Order: sequence, then structure tokens, then C-alpha cells
Amino acid sequence: MIGQPGLLIAVWEMWEHPCLSFIMGRPLARIISTLCPKRLEPSDYIDISGISQPIITLPCGTTRLRGHKNDQRNPFPPNTRGFLYYHTPPKAPPFVGELRFRCANSLEDFPNGKDLLSTDKFNPWSIPLSSLANKTTYLTLRAQLMLDGLTSQTTLDTWATKVPWLIGPTRPVLYYFRQPFLFRFDYSRLAFYTATKDQIGTCNACSPIGDHRGILVYPYGGKLSSQF
Repeated sequence: MIGQPGLLIAVWEMWEHPCLSFIMGRPLARIISTLCPKRLEPSDYIDISGISQPIITLPCGTTRLRGHKNDQRNPFPPNTRGFLYYHTPPKAPPFVGELRFRCANSLEDFPNGKDLLSTDKFNPWSIPLSSLANKTTYLTLRAQLMLDGLTSQTTLDTWATKVPWLIGPTRPVLYYFRQPFLFRFDYSRLAFYTATKDQIGTCNACSPIGDHRGILVYPYGGKLSSQF
């Protein structure tokens, strides 16, 4: 490894480690002051291009983001530069929200920027509130959301009661009719959450497009923007 400095730098770029940062003398510069989009500062601009687990420092502590597929092995794509922020859709109930990454050249460019897309090219890359509420790796992010007044302990506790459901924390949360969501033809289940201002519901049904001739199979591929 000592004889291959280029390899060492490449490993550093893919996966950051605080101790390695200290040894190499490279400070962790991804320091942001808030997750609230209305209170972002120019200094909250960060670059996580090509890194699978970038380290982020917040007022509530230090955390690590998962890669582009929410997988520690997949680095964020090139030109992933901009602002990490918490997105709440207009008129959404308190159980609906997610962390997103807005790609922009500067804070002034934030309104004209584009949210980083996930690998399905339909949904933005995100960490939904359902995941933030339950995974121990997101303890710092939970604390920051409450410090910023973006969620409450009651809301987080309500999500915590739903995670044991088989549909998982990353399924869509539907809160109005004709809300678009991604339907996968190769999934055996039609699963999603519903949310009102008071509670969270669940749906975990068999996919309606299975082939029932003999052994039940799901021979189709692809995906479709759908709605009820």
C-alpha cells in the first residue's frame, strides 16, 4: 500500500474514515449548519461526488451517509455537489418527509437546482422519515431534525411502531389520491404506507399482475408511474 500512493487516495475517495483522515492530514470539511432548506447558508455547500459513505458534521454530531443506492458499496455519482436538506411536500401530514440532496452551483442557485435522482431515475435519492426514525445509524440526523424543528419525538415514535411490518421502511407513503408512485412489475407485493395528519396505515397485498396459471410467478419486468 505504501508503494502505491494512487491506490491509497482512491480508497480514501471511495470510503472515508475519521482516523485515516487524521493520519493523512486531510480535515473533514463537510460541515453543515442545518437541514432546514429555509435556513441554509452558503457554507452548507458540500461535495460528495465519488464517495460511498461521506462523513457529514452537523451541530448535533457527525454522521455518515449511505451511497447512491443507499448502499455503502455504491459511491455517489460525479457532480454530486450542493445541499443536504429535509424535504416536506406541500400540505403533507407530519409523517411525510425525507432527506434529499439538491444539486446546485450555489445557494442562490438552490431554487433552480435539481434533486439527485435514485438509480430508478424516477424518485429522488432520499432517506425517508420512516428510516430516519428507526435506524440507529441515523441517531445524529434524528437529533438534528428535532433541533431544526422539522419533526417531533411523537412523530418519530409513531414511525417506530410500523417498521416491524414486512413492507419495510422504504416503501412509498401515500397521503392523497392520484399521488404518483413507482410500480415494479417484478415485485411480488403491492406494498405502501398511507398517512393522515393523525396516523399511519399500511397496505401489503399480492401484486395484481402475477401469472396464476399453475405455480404463481411474476414473469414481467419494468416499472410504471402509477396512482390510485
